[in-house]
Amino acid sequence: VVDISALPLTALERVEVLTDGASALYGSDAVGGVVNFILREDFEGAETRLRSGFADGTDEIRVSQALGNAWDSGNALFSAEYYKRDALLAADRDFVPSASLIAGLLPGDENYSAVFTGNHQLGGAVSVFADMIYTQRDSSNQAGRRTFLETGDVDNSQGNATLGLEWLIGQNWQIELSGSYGRNDLSVDSTGLNLAGTLVNATADTLFESEAARLKADATLFKLPGGDLRAAIGVDWRSESYEDSLTQMGVLVPGVQADQIIRSAFAEIYAPLIGEANAMQGVQRLEISLAGRYDDYSNFGNSFDPQYGLMWEPVKGFRLRGRYGTSYKAPNLSS
Repeated sequence: VVDISALPLTALERVEVLTDGASALYGSDAVGGVVNFILREDFEGAETRLRSGFADGTDEIRVSQALGNAWDSGNALFSAEYYKRDALLAADRDFVPSASLIAGLLPGDENYSAVFTGNHQLGGAVSVFADMIYTQRDSSNQAGRRTFLETGDVDNSQGNATLGLEWLIGQNWQIELSGSYGRNDLSVDSTGLNLAGTLVNATADTLFESEAARLKADATLFKLPGGDLRAAIGVDWRSESYEDSLTQMGVLVPGVQADQIIRSAFAEIYAPLIGEANAMQGVQRLEISLAGRYDDYSNFGNSFDPQYGLMWEPVKGFRLRGRYGTSYKAPNLSS
């Protein structure tokens, strides 16, 4: 469901890459690591980007615009982007034989996307935040398979919105409650030859929806000789549904319909045992981290995944890190 290319470039602050398996923090699919796209905060003003490129037979253009404002009690950012690339036809390349059934080498693509992110302190210790993204992608593919002369037009709209509240309790605890809704609607109109050599047309429709809620709390619990002991705990709830269908020559062929509910609980502790205040010869810093996550899927079962980490700095500027954890991949909803 994730389409990285739909993110407007002017909305991004940075990209963080976690190279370890991270199911203890993120759940399923975090087997080989996680890539986090961090949106801009406290951006003020306007930024415009224009990129254009061309090759024999095809051109592309990308235009991005960001508008942001920050004030004493919050900030907001809106970013929009338009991208268009022309199709690259096989006739524009000499290495494709003139008798080939392949009409195109690269599909045409047109994409509109917009992102909004913001937060505002209502007063006292309560603040609200929102993140929203919408994208509309239209593409035309004339490449096809060599023997079936298949072409297709794709209409894909995606949207996701998250709204939440944050409470600061005392000096240490921060509570976050959030809810989100996501939808991915895909329609593919195609034509091609069947096994009998007859030209047929078909429309494949796919719809994926997701609803989620999260309650999370994090805090600095107390001071250790090496620094602050920090902890986070939380629970997640997510509902997912998937359905697809195929209309071929005017006849509807029902496809897959599936749904599931995922319930999760997680916790993480960071403990700096030795730091600058109590450093000794051979141990300048010593930190441990513990994390665990339990996920229960209504369709296939459950999984508990722990993670243990250690950082040892024997001499200033030289650090050794070790980590152990387990990860898992839940079955696809449509499988």
